[in-house]
Amino acid sequence: MTPKEIDTILGIYISPTFLVFLLALTAAFLTARVLNRYRLSRFVVNPPLVFLSVALIYAVLIGTFLIPV
Repeated sequence: MTPKEIDTILGIYISPTFLVFLLALTAAFLTARVLNRYRLSRFVVNPPLVFLSVALIYAVLIGTFLIPV
């Protein structure tokens, strides 16, 4: 299996892994905003660790199902 790169609009090639982590961080940020909005984050002992864990879970799911790395 050879490494693949994604060609963007401006002709810049980016790694699919970068795109996966960018989407995962965006989804984790939105999840954190929802948790804060409904005050569910008060039940979490360490919110930054939960944010990192959710981002990694999203990265695995996006990398597995949407953008195969």
